[in-house]
Amino acid sequence: MLFKKQNIIFFLVLLTTVLSSPLEVKAQWKLDVKGTVKNEDTKKRFEGVTITIKRNGAVWKTVTTPPTGEFTLELPPDAVYLVEFSKPGFTAKRIEFSTKNVPPEDAKYGFEFPMEMNLFEEVEGLDVSILDKPIAKVAFDPAYGYMDYDPNYTKSIQKELEKLKKEHEQKRKEQEEARKAKEKEYATLISSADKLFNSKKWSEAKPLYEQASKLLPSESYPQFQLGLIADELAAEQEANSRYTSAIERGDKAFSEQNWEKAKMEYNTAISHKPNEAYPQNKIKEIEDLIKNKDKIDKEYNDLITSGDANLINKDYVKAKADFEKAQALKDYEEYPKTKLKEIEAALAEIAKKEAEEKAKTEQYNAAIAAADNALNAKKYEDAKAKYNEAIGIKPDEKYPKDKIAEIDSILADLAKKEAEEKAKTEQYNAAIAAADNALNAKKYEDAKAKYNEAIDIKPDDKYPKDKIAEIDTILADLAKKEAEEKAKTEQYNAAIAAADNALNAKKYEDAKAKYNEAIGIKPDEKYP
Repeated sequence: MLFKKQNIIFFLVLLTTVLSSPLEVKAQWKLDVKGTVKNEDTKKRFEGVTITIKRNGAVWKTVTTPPTGEFTLELPPDAVYLVEFSKPGFTAKRIEFSTKNVPPEDAKYGFEFPMEMNLFEEVEGLDVSILDKPIAKVAFDPAYGYMDYDPNYTKSIQKELEKLKKEHEQKRKEQEEARKAKEKEYATLISSADKLFNSKKWSEAKPLYEQASKLLPSESYPQFQLGLIADELAAEQEANSRYTSAIERGDKAFSEQNWEKAKMEYNTAISHKPNEAYPQNKIKEIEDLIKNKDKIDKEYNDLITSGDANLINKDYVKAKADFEKAQALKDYEEYPKTKLKEIEAALAEIAKKEAEEKAKTEQYNAAIAAADNALNAKKYEDAKAKYNEAIGIKPDEKYPKDKIAEIDSILADLAKKEAEEKAKTEQYNAAIAAADNALNAKKYEDAKAKYNEAIDIKPDDKYPKDKIAEIDTILADLAKKEAEEKAKTEQYNAAIAAADNALNAKKYEDAKAKYNEAIGIKPDEKYP
């Protein structure tokens, strides 16, 4: 019976079906899983892949693939098998086989299940947690009477596997680009290092080979070159050591004016480092000294005399020039060296004092600038503090003292004005309080008088003017109401008088009309 192919995973697993071959009837059937493991990236068969079979959750068997990458797994019935394919440096995959619930009539010949498993290299940063689950589940399918994939499980995992495939391809692409960039950088480093190596610039070539080795650790060439450099540097170090020792002995003999020994030691140094100019120059210097001894002695002594005189006069620049020339003539003599150290110490002390004075001036100027800014901003206490700080730096300066006197005068004026303003405010507040009380008591004329008094004290304040305007409005309304009330009373009295006259004359209807007219004028009056 043919086994239906399912497209369930990307590059991870390719499972195919083949026609099962009849088996001899045995006492117990089995599921034969036969296949090949390949490298997903190279498509080549994979040796050394560990196949771990767990039967019902416990490790049952472990198999390792040969160079052909082929494997055969015999799985007995009535169990669930989790088969894991793993190899160091590669991402492990799992597939589940179930040999449970197989009808005896369908299983009498057993089953054969061919497959191909592809493993890919671990990729940094790639989330492969989906592969913690089986990538497929295989079990008996009653509809086909054979082993087949679980379609529901396939559907549930397919989308995640496709996503992993895309991410893997992207990561591989990024890694390939990074690899090419590394190889390019490696080639550049090796080219530069080789040029330096060929020019015998060992110390300059060494860090480039080291960088190249770190970039591509699998490459042996940089390490080989580093070994050669180590040998060359060791030899160079030995030559340097011998050269340095010879120079030290030559310089000692030179200082002792032992010219023959000095020449011998300098020649020894040249034998170790033929290209060094120093020992050659010293030999020439010795020869010149021997040849021009009298002339050099006179010139040297004249320079020493001049240098001493300039030093006494504290003309350090001229003295330094004299002693330097004397030292150049006889660099084995200690006297000019001692004097030059003395001059350097004197110049250093002068430079130190100049630096201290400069720093003090900068601090003083900064304090004055800060004080002036504070004064311009009328921050008088801050200004005084900064002027006092300036005085602390340069006590003899007159400017900060004058500015402090100026500030004290300003502060005194401000204090006087503040006291006057305070007294005025107190008078003003008292007048306003009295006016407000009078207004609240409806003593309008008294209130106006007090508000006017407040205006005399603080003419620019709006409040008393507004209150006077308010009082004028109140008084006008009161006068209007009083006039209206007076007119109403006159009308009312006239109506009452007319009504009383009509009543006395027994003109009752006329009397009622007039009484009603009076009620219309003053509805609250009881009399009409």
